[in-house]
Amino acid sequence: MLPFGLGAHKSRVPVAELGRAQRLGRVINNVYFQEILGPRTFGSLLNVGAGDVATDFRQAEMFAASEFHTLEMPRSGVPATYHCLAENMDAVPSERYDWVISLAVLEHTTDPWAVAREMLRVTKPGGFIYTQAPFAFPLHYGDSGYGDFWRFSPSGLTQLFPGCRLRELEVWGDAAIMANGYSVLVQKQPSSESGGPPAMWIDFPNGDGPRPVIPNPKTEFRWPLYHLTRSFERIAALINTQRTNIWNDHRVFVPIHEVARELLPAYTERVGTVGFRGDQSFIEIDSA
Repeated sequence: MLPFGLGAHKSRVPVAELGRAQRLGRVINNVYFQEILGPRTFGSLLNVGAGDVATDFRQAEMFAASEFHTLEMPRSGVPATYHCLAENMDAVPSERYDWVISLAVLEHTTDPWAVAREMLRVTKPGGFIYTQAPFAFPLHYGDSGYGDFWRFSPSGLTQLFPGCRLRELEVWGDAAIMANGYSVLVQKQPSSESGGPPAMWIDFPNGDGPRPVIPNPKTEFRWPLYHLTRSFERIAALINTQRTNIWNDHRVFVPIHEVARELLPAYTERVGTVGFRGDQSFIEIDSA
């Protein structure tokens, strides 16, 4: 596995539409695909619940995978390789894909366990599954007709894929233990690599997910990238202990985000910056 930010795309494409109102969360995901996840992919890839954003932003070109397929609900009206329920991907052959990804899908399904089992079924032995889902994110039913049923911690996402090796944890948002969302990258057995999974944090305000923006050629957003140097359990204990101590000493109740920011050096290591200018993404890795 290549470290994030290294590798090859098919081509570089715009990650935003200039002059058009759009959710910043979509742009953040496109930046991530083009700069971090996409270069690490290979072989065949299935995007479950890709939506029209996959074609609107030419996401297939952001990935190094040689095949890019999509799955959408029946009668969704969205062009896709397969039209079927994510809970029952009967149209998809077993062990077909090297990579299976889903972003903001599990919370909209009535049975995320069934979706996870199907994702596992269609992944090749040794293949990878990448799943992103919300945590501290507002209810978002919208006009799509999808319900909004679930929220997931990193541990909860990992539990959906029993027997897989956890390869990476990711934080999306402005606090490691109260994030907009989390992601996991797991590998279906067999996996021969050892060592604990790295945890990566894309640090942006939680409210930036649903925030509307109208990019122009001078628009620029930059988000710090961190590695977490402690487990989520240890980070939570560190922050909550500090809040308790402040209350006991001063009778002041300090919000989680304020304490988390104060303690950043205790549990993070700055890696670089990711973002976009105009409609083009970039990644800057700090020198050692």
